[in-house]
Amino acid sequence: MNDDPVLLELEETRRELWAESDGTLAGYARMVDRIGQEYREEFLAEQSGKRPGNPDYAEAMCVREGDAPAYGETSDLARKGEKGE
Repeated sequence: MNDDPVLLELEETRRELWAESDGTLAGYARMVDRIGQEYREEFLAEQSGKRPGNPDYAEAMCVREGDAPAYGETSDLARKGEKGE
């Protein structure tokens, strides 16, 4: 048997996880699913919170200047494949 500390730690972790899952494959699958769900909820909660330094663009407004097409419209240049100025 290999006495590598990394392999010994992996074996110990595997034994602990197997015991925690009642020593069955179905129990192990339920445990992995539960842990994954917990991490997913934490991740989504973190993503939904506003991060400092990032502005909130919910009330942003777009201003059209010059010959630009209105929102939802396509200019003739785009239709013809020509390059604009």
